[in-house]
Amino acid sequence: MKKVSLFLASAVAGLALMTGAASTQSASAAEVTHDGDTTTYTISLGETLSQIARDNHWDTDFLAKFNHILNPDKIFAGQKLTMKDDGETQDVKIPLPFGASIQASVPSQENVAQAQGTIDKVSEVVNNPSQISSALQTLINRESGNNVNASNGDYFGLGQLSSALRSTYGGNSTDYNDQLQAMKGYIADQYGSDEAALAHHDAYGWY
Repeated sequence: MKKVSLFLASAVAGLALMTGAASTQSASAAEVTHDGDTTTYTISLGETLSQIARDNHWDTDFLAKFNHILNPDKIFAGQKLTMKDDGETQDVKIPLPFGASIQASVPSQENVAQAQGTIDKVSEVVNNPSQISSALQTLINRESGNNVNASNGDYFGLGQLSSALRSTYGGNSTDYNDQLQAMKGYIADQYGSDEAALAHHDAYGWY
């Protein structure tokens, strides 16, 4: 009977000692160190990643990715976590499947400038449907002085087209775009390009 009591007393004492040790360990303060703009946090027994993130005003998912933790529910006492104090994300490395890789290239300033130039040209065309070449503008200036109401006998408008040509290509109204498209249609059929039409005008005084 005494032996049983002694055994029970020893077991209870041992359990109390273990419980006390565990309580002491779980209650110990976490170790936090700072190095420049990076904080290192040592996980204590019983802590969870979401709790650590919440207590330090961090995002749980970002904290997991920053520390290469695939399963946020599996962290261990003594494990160290790091986080940039300013919240920057460019150093985050997300684990990839074996053999996978990510390749990224940064465009050069020259490529950026070329892309911007293309965008500007497209924008100019979209926003200015009446855009014309310098050769065509020269012809318009010579023929009508850019006046949609200019007339000379049977010839009328920007391109001074005859009534016969206007019946084919349009341009009978005083609408600038209407007259411009009529002139362009005539030049395309007759000369193939604005430059060829201007060259003919240079040579003969008409087109």
